[in-house]
Amino acid sequence: MTKVLVTGAAGFIGSHVARHLVDMGFEVVALDDLSGGFVENVPQGAQWVQMSVTDYAGLQRLFAAESFDYVFHLAAYAAEGLSHFIRRYNYETNLIAT
Repeated sequence: MTKVLVTGAAGFIGSHVARHLVDMGFEVVALDDLSGGFVENVPQGAQWVQMSVTDYAGLQRLFAAESFDYVFHLAAYAAEGLSHFIRRYNYETNLIAT
């Protein structure tokens, strides 16, 4: 079976992508740190992992334990009006983590 990682899976777009992939029969690992999403958004049938994409060691362990065929990287911090106040946080979360 095809195994897929969806980051940001508790957010609006990530949860819809994860749900569609589960419905298509893929084995889905849903990852999110819940900084902007809700665990209730994660579809049934997906394996839930609460983790930040900035947790490099945790991601290394996850990738070592799982053999992902595809990764949908949809985790990001989106607060356009606040972006200039939290530049470093956005840089670390949206750029370095990617």
